[in-house]
Amino acid sequence: MISDSVILDPRSTDEIEMISMGKRAASSHDSRYLCAGLPSTTMGPLFNTLVSSWNADPACFEYSMGFIWIYALIDPKNREIELDTSINTSCDPVDYMLQQIKDWSWVVQAKLAMKLEGSSRVKAAISVQVLGVSQVRVTSTHKPITYQ
Repeated sequence: MISDSVILDPRSTDEIEMISMGKRAASSHDSRYLCAGLPSTTMGPLFNTLVSSWNADPACFEYSMGFIWIYALIDPKNREIELDTSINTSCDPVDYMLQQIKDWSWVVQAKLAMKLEGSSRVKAAISVQVLGVSQVRVTSTHKPITYQ
């Protein structure tokens, strides 16, 4: 699926235990995760259906500021990330993106893949993978820190 107005925020990945819920068991050790804010106006019905009809674990995501926040896998082998790497054409797009985004959040158009992982006895984890990023805009909007 493709969604506009997705917020990508790398700063939040160290702040919450939720990242373990979003990790894929078969993902490589090179994989990186970002906190993705999916607009609730378009993604809310999908997440409600996943929880109510498909036994998805609601602990995999949080709702805040009009977004559904979930950890998303960004695979370093991904080549659908549209960034200006003309300065260094040998640069890996994911590494370049993570270097550029480190102190900011980005509002992007994102191509996403979602998957439910789990057994019939346990609630399924929702896995999200970012397959493509385009139309990048820098923003100060980011996932709020949850203090416990």
